[in-house]
Amino acid sequence: MDDNTLFEEIATAGYLLLDQPHPNSPGGLRLLIALRETPTEAHYDPERIDLYRAEPDGRVLLNHLKLKTITNGSWPLCAGPVVLRDRTDKRVYFFTYGGSLDIYSNNGMAVCELRSTAPIVTMSSDSESVAEQLAVETEALLARIHAAWGRDDDGYYHRLVETDPLALYGASIVYISKTYEQSPALRHCFHPFYEMLTQEHAWLHTLGRSDVLSTQLDSLLTPANSQTQSLQI
Repeated sequence: MDDNTLFEEIATAGYLLLDQPHPNSPGGLRLLIALRETPTEAHYDPERIDLYRAEPDGRVLLNHLKLKTITNGSWPLCAGPVVLRDRTDKRVYFFTYGGSLDIYSNNGMAVCELRSTAPIVTMSSDSESVAEQLAVETEALLARIHAAWGRDDDGYYHRLVETDPLALYGASIVYISKTYEQSPALRHCFHPFYEMLTQEHAWLHTLGRSDVLSTQLDSLLTPANSQTQSLQI
């Protein structure tokens, strides 16, 4: 897709979440975000984007992307939250399992295109949102794995950015699903969420990627010399 098409796609919006892998997916495979010199006031106008990306030297850093300091280019995108902020600090949240970030700027406007093989999840303010719950539970799992790396933050983030987003998504779905399968109380209290987990497991099965559903989350991300049992069900 050329730059002009991207600018045309987002001409009347501040951000667009696109390419749902199936109709009931908790997210889309592509997120477009526009940064403009002057707010349109016709829709939500992002002024800053906070996200984790891998730099050319291999480090993974939290970046605060603004139009005045943004640079065109492509970067690996690290799993984690993506936060949009406008001039009043109103925030819109997403969660990504990794992927790529491409930035294009022209005539006082920049478009950031986030792509992933796994759904980029919308995190709403609705406490009953199943997508929100998926993102929150995944973040909790990743925090526990991060702790197993001790002080080696660079090692953890390097492993995370190198992990196939779809494999990370599948391993997360499988792990969380097993937790709910073993708890009738959880299934009863969070039935819509458990239904979403079931439908995502079924969708992943249709992809023909046996590794996506068979790889354990800790084997993807836990350091090889770790003795932690924190993710054993």
